[in-house]
Amino acid sequence: DIAHVPPVLIEGIPCTPPRRLAVDIGAVLGETAYTTVLRALRRDHGLSWKQLAAVLRLHSRRGRDGCGPLRRQLERYYGVEGIPDTTLEQTVLDLLIDAWLPLPVCQLVVPLPNGRHYRIDFAYLAVKLAIEIDGPHHKLPEVKARDA
Repeated sequence: DIAHVPPVLIEGIPCTPPRRLAVDIGAVLGETAYTTVLRALRRDHGLSWKQLAAVLRLHSRRGRDGCGPLRRQLERYYGVEGIPDTTLEQTVLDLLIDAWLPLPVCQLVVPLPNGRHYRIDFAYLAVKLAIEIDGPHHKLPEVKARDA
């Protein structure tokens, strides 16, 4: 199935493209590490759940390593808008899903009249509910000032 996905060149070196890596890396990582890597691939390379579903359809066949973890991620997170920034936010998203709450929007950007903006960790637009997750780094003075 490698013929379906040509390599990308990074500084002249042929590399596995992010979409293909989303399948291949699932064959060697545990679920938690895979969730973290997939979150980074989505954020850093702009991969959507729809694109990942297409990759799964392209590569999925009985015995194909890596497809199971991607399939489980799609079953769990397909429909979640946005990408959690941190492992703590990912954990909270998992808790929200496990509690059978509706899927939130992650990292919703809210523009302010002064041209600045806020990013809300989790938003439920229909009920105008925002959830902010503060980890230990929020105690740093520069982070406190930015959050205020």
